[in-house]
Amino acid sequence: MRAPDRGPYRTGELVLAQRAARHLGIALQRGQLLHSPFTQPPLPPAVVLLGPDNHLLGADERAERLLGEFADDSGSIFTVPTSFVMVAEQARGAAAGIRTPSGLRVRGRDGRWFVLHASLLGGKADGPAAVVITLASPADIMPVVFASYGLTPSEREVALRIVQGRSTGDIAQNLCTTPLTVQDHLKSIFTKAGVRSRREFVAQLLMVHPPEVWT
Repeated sequence: MRAPDRGPYRTGELVLAQRAARHLGIALQRGQLLHSPFTQPPLPPAVVLLGPDNHLLGADERAERLLGEFADDSGSIFTVPTSFVMVAEQARGAAAGIRTPSGLRVRGRDGRWFVLHASLLGGKADGPAAVVITLASPADIMPVVFASYGLTPSEREVALRIVQGRSTGDIAQNLCTTPLTVQDHLKSIFTKAGVRSRREFVAQLLMVHPPEVWT
């Protein structure tokens, strides 16, 4: 980004870049929330049916419209996006007694987040699989958002309870810790998120007024 004939960066330029880096990072994090699922209208579930070899057997009208949202450039031999194959294989593994994750969070091309779940017709690992597509709920997407801020597991627990509107004392009691420890977590959370208060933190997360009940 710097022409060779301009020489190395000066100390002042390096300091400026260091200061700007944090703000640029915060801007990128906020950009991930511009298409927040909290501001999207409800989306009825959509269903895709995959054969035993994970090729497409059929899809309802809503699923047909959504398939393009998940198209990838992986060069997969399958006729459906890789994420659909992955969630179908999760279900097949579970039916075979293999411990696998349940469901998959996927971001569509338009920025919306979705959750994919699969179930096997007849419960047979070598049978067809129905993949259900739903728009991600706040509870589904919060782990992704918290991870984008680089929150530790303990900070994520505190952050979730901030969104629930709990007081410092309530959080401390719920997590079996001290109010002072909670305050330390709050300072770290606010620094990483680039905010100065609980209200700013929640507003940044939701981009709309928070719901009365967070589940």
